[in-house]
Amino acid sequence: MSAETGFSRKRIRKAIYWYTSRPSYHKGVIDSENRVNLDGSIASAVTDEDKAYAEGRISVIEWAKVLRDADMQPIDLLGGAKV
Repeated sequence: MSAETGFSRKRIRKAIYWYTSRPSYHKGVIDSENRVNLDGSIASAVTDEDKAYAEGRISVIEWAKVLRDADMQPIDLLGGAKV
């Protein structure tokens, strides 16, 4: 348990993972010039590589939603073939 926050390290990691897995987070990376620390200060510049990764993650998230909404699994796209 962190004395500063009152939350366990595991809970903090899960919260950060949840937040950085959201499409809105990745859209923010694409639209931003800098990463920002929790206190509002600039952490580092967002690179073209960071933006490309964020675009890829958005595509994966959108496809996962399409599959979920269609009640499909990735294997279904391959005609049931084992990968």
